[in-house]
Amino acid sequence: LQARLGAAPASAAPPVIAGDDRFVLALPTGFVASKRNAKQGTLFVAGDFPRFTIISVTAWPLSKVLADEAASRALPGLPAAPPPITAPTSGESASLFDLGSDTQVARLLLRARDREASSGVLESQLLTLERRQTGSASALAFSFSTPLPVSDPDALEKERGVRRLIRRTAAVSTLGMLPDSKGGSEVAI
Repeated sequence: LQARLGAAPASAAPPVIAGDDRFVLALPTGFVASKRNAKQGTLFVAGDFPRFTIISVTAWPLSKVLADEAASRALPGLPAAPPPITAPTSGESASLFDLGSDTQVARLLLRARDREASSGVLESQLLTLERRQTGSASALAFSFSTPLPVSDPDALEKERGVRRLIRRTAAVSTLGMLPDSKGGSEVAI
């Protein structure tokens, strides 16, 4: 990611390299990485926990994201309508921008994250969207906000001076490949 998205800030710690070289991150000073061995889903998490700041790397098989999206739109007893975005086959040359409009792709990823993080209870709102192209690497940078559930808004207001909690997230998405269960690889986002 570092090569595709620009140089690391001068205050960054030494780069973190995933065990299988799928990504390289330059973490800000003070971030602590957790141990993970996942092949898909959340691959990496690091945080500056006193400041409530987290960096994570997530990779989902694109076919699964699209199948989950179709299933979430289906009505009981009726077949699911095909999603507005189609997955390239492993033999196709895939670009992030071939999947659909930038907004369609970003909203697809927001819904997938909301389903994974909260079983679909949360609804994130897209705030900003930017298409990035560096050579042959394409990326979609976007930010979003997610209202978080608060069990006792009155107690939160008394303690912190706020009645709601809203998580702000910045994301960059690219297409890549993940190992599949048959020993090959599949398109991931």
